[in-house]
Amino acid sequence: MKPTRREFLTTLAATTGIGVLAAPASAEP
Repeated sequence: MKPTRREFLTTLAATTGIGVLAAPASAEP
């Protein structure tokens, strides 16, 4: 069953949000 466009965008937004939140944390020494 293929994911719908809404599900795809939601997953993409969640992944991007996690990446944006994790980037500063991983940049910390």
